[in-house]
Formats: sequence, structure tokens, C-alpha cells
Amino acid sequence: MEAWCWYKLIPLLKSLGHRVTALDMSGCCAKLGSQALSMLPNRGDLTWQKALLREEIFGSVRGVLVLSEKDGCLGQVFNSWIIKSGKMKEVELILGADHMVMLSKPQELCIYLRKIVEKLS
Repeated sequence: MEAWCWYKLIPLLKSLGHRVTALDMSGCCAKLGSQALSMLPNRGDLTWQKALLREEIFGSVRGVLVLSEKDGCLGQVFNSWIIKSGKMKEVELILGADHMVMLSKPQELCIYLRKIVEKLS
């Protein structure tokens, strides 16, 4: 995921007083190697998703999962698996959002991120 895709969310977060840095995920996930990054999503096969969440990459920090109602990429199998894994501290469903929630529903994502920051601070 390239840093440019956050362009709708960044001004919203900055308007709330947050410092924002958009990361280029292809650079952040360089440890995975080209094979894992080139795998196409398959709703029945969690191999590539599990590779992304390995402890050495994801760490021991419990994360926040934002589910998009109309996400046609990850699928219900992955969503169920990640929730059951116990790695997520919070799970939120954003209605009407597609796979790129930061582009399809930036205001809703901003509101949710603000709630998370307030709750976890």
C-alpha cells in the first residue's frame, strides 16, 4: 500500500491536532520478500495473510482491526481468523466502506481512529 492513498485522511487527522506520517507499506513489509507480497488474496487460503501477521513483523503488540463492509479482498475467512487469533485489541466495522476505507470512508475512519486514540490514551 502506497503512502498516497492516505491523502483524504491526513488533513482530517491534522485538523484534530495530530501529527501524521503516511508510510509506504511496501517499504515497511520488505522483510516479507517478493513472494509473499506477490501472492493474490484467496478467501479460502490464509497463507499470505498469516505471513503478514508473523510475530517478527507484527510484533507482540495487539492491534486495531478496521473491517470494511464491502471489502472484496480479504474475505470473511481472514476476518474471522484474525479476530480469533487474539491479536486485535479493538475491532470496528465501517459500513459502506470498501477495501480502501481511507479513500471510500475517510471521515468515518477518522472518527473511529479518534475514538481509539482517546480510549487507549
